[in-house]
Formats: sequence, structure tokens, C-alpha cells
Amino acid sequence: IREKGICARSAGRGFRAPSMSERFSDSVYSGLRIIPNPDLKSETAWSHEVGANWNPTQFLYLDVSGFMNDYWDLIEPEPDANQVVQFINVTRARITGVETNVKAMPYPGLGFDIGYTFMNPQDIELDTTLAYRPRHLLTAGVSFNYQQFELGADFRYISRFEVIKVYPNDDRLDQKVLNLRTGYRIGAYAIMLSVNNVFNYNYTQMERTIMPLRHFILTLSAKI
Repeated sequence: IREKGICARSAGRGFRAPSMSERFSDSVYSGLRIIPNPDLKSETAWSHEVGANWNPTQFLYLDVSGFMNDYWDLIEPEPDANQVVQFINVTRARITGVETNVKAMPYPGLGFDIGYTFMNPQDIELDTTLAYRPRHLLTAGVSFNYQQFELGADFRYISRFEVIKVYPNDDRLDQKVLNLRTGYRIGAYAIMLSVNNVFNYNYTQMERTIMPLRHFILTLSAKI
């Protein structure tokens, strides 16, 4: 431990039992047939992390960490040639990466928050990249408060999936989503207007399923 900064490391071991839907689901979801796998086993993992944070002033905070997660019998969906999906155990997998976060408040009421994560997801048994996992994730936010007024913006970037299984020939894009919000407070009451996916960006998190397009949300809340 150092002045205005902390260095730390940790390690842990755990397991996750398959959910009821992973083991026994027999249904159609988003046009895909999902069949049960009663022989699905629990996945186990070792997790290692080392990190440090630094707080040079009360207006600036920095955090960086590296991680390595080893999995045995990792539970993953696997389609066959007929696009019938069954959850199976991947014999051996590893996800390594680096995560960083910066928070700053250069002026009273004005704040910035930027986070970045790099991941390297590997199927060690097959020497391939794990499906449906991005390598780069970036989030950025800015907020401004002045008396009863509030303004804010949030941006999210997720790099394209390098490997997908159900429709591997489909085009894939990065995710780039900007959300805006503004609000006003009067005593115990607050009204907030949010505009999500401002640029009406078309993207998917599940194959051939478009995520919400541009939409507006108006909320009124009160503290009782």
C-alpha cells in the first residue's frame, strides 16, 4: 500500500452449476430450436487478478487491473448443421485481459468516467477464439449538474464478435451506441427525459435480432 494508491492481487476458485434452462430447455427461441442436455456438468474456474489504483487528487481516480480466468467444462451453446442448439461443456478455456478506468471531476458538478477492457478469450482445447465474446469494450460518460438541472451522455463501444456459431456467414459490426439524458428537480420531484441510441444505430447482440432502435423515455419520480 502506497500513499494515495493501492496495489493488490487476488485468486479464487469456484464453480457454476448449469441452469435449468441450459440443462432441460426444449423450446424455440428467436427462431432457434433449443434441445435439452441432461448430462451437462458444472463448470469450474480459477480466477487470478492483479491491480492497482491511484488517487493523485480528490478530482482524479485511476484504476488498472489484469486478469486471467481458467475454465474447465465451460458451458457454451453449440448448434449443429441443422441450427439446433444444445448447451455443452467446453473441455478447457481461458480468458485473459486488462481493465482500466479513469474518473475525473475538473470542475464542480462536471464529471467524466471512461473505462476500457481488452480480452483474449481462448478455447484451449481447440486452439480457437471463444464465440460471442468481443476483444474490446469501451464505455465513456459525462455528467453535468447545476442546481436543479442535470445533463448527461453515455457512449458504449463493443468490437465485433470474431466468432459466431449459428450464422457464421452473416456480416458483423462493432456496437456504437450513444444515449443522452436531461432532468430537472423540484423539491422531492424529478422529471427526466432520455434519448437512447441517438444515432439509430442498427446492431445485434444475438444473431439476426436487432437491438432497440432510437427511443425516448420520459419519467417522473418523487421521494416520499
